[in-house]
Amino acid sequence: YSAFSRPAWELGLSWIIVSCYYGYGGPINSFMSWHIWMPLGRLSYCAYLVHIPIIFLNLGQTTDEIYFSGFMDM
Repeated sequence: YSAFSRPAWELGLSWIIVSCYYGYGGPINSFMSWHIWMPLGRLSYCAYLVHIPIIFLNLGQTTDEIYFSGFMDM
């Protein structure tokens, strides 16, 4: 399960995107085409564009030294 769950999710999502693009999406295409999703999509794209400068701003304001010791420090 661990080896194939992410590739299976990616393939399934890619299949939905491609089938909706070419007009074979059916009810999924009509659901995802609602205009109510536009503000949410714009908001998430704005967050995507803005989050890196905010991280750099927060790191630039710290006066302590920053040490990297590993990804899984708890």
